[in-house]
Amino acid sequence: MKDVMQFVVRSFVDPKGTARFLNELRLNRGILWSMMVVVVCLSVLMMVGTVSLLSTPEQSQLMVLSPFGLAILLGSILIAMVFAFYFTGQMLGGTGRFPGALLMLTWWQAMGVAVQVLQLIMVMILPALAGVVTIAGFAYLTVALVLAMDVLHGFHNIGKAIGTVLIAFLGTVFGLALILSLVGITTQGFLS
Repeated sequence: MKDVMQFVVRSFVDPKGTARFLNELRLNRGILWSMMVVVVCLSVLMMVGTVSLLSTPEQSQLMVLSPFGLAILLGSILIAMVFAFYFTGQMLGGTGRFPGALLMLTWWQAMGVAVQVLQLIMVMILPALAGVVTIAGFAYLTVALVLAMDVLHGFHNIGKAIGTVLIAFLGTVFGLALILSLVGITTQGFLS
């Protein structure tokens, strides 16, 4: 547990160094996919737990998806992002490997869970500062993702890394919207 905490602290203090360390790991795909499943489950637990703790019973009932549905949705988004970041980086001349992209996005989502934990603690202890933690968390996650893409694809060029992030996010959103519309799920039907 001590090693995990040290790794989380290192990730917050030195995201680029952490990305370099992760990029040099050569884990097999079975381990990487298992790690992603664990991180998705932790994310869903945090979401459901936060809603349960901080919402009134009426607000809690407004959650459209079950925890299982949330896990499927979040997992699908994360998988789409892995492919988008991998192929976009390749398109822009990057040299990243697919397992590296899978590990980087899993690490990034895990850091998102850590940010959620900090937000929840702040909401319960110092609600006035919860907004600051939210903004700082968003900024950290954005910077960490750009640095991870720079390291993964060997750009040594923040502009290309930012381009990768922007194009991949747009591609992910467009792709998921297209898939959902093809299977007959629209926002209106989804929420009604």
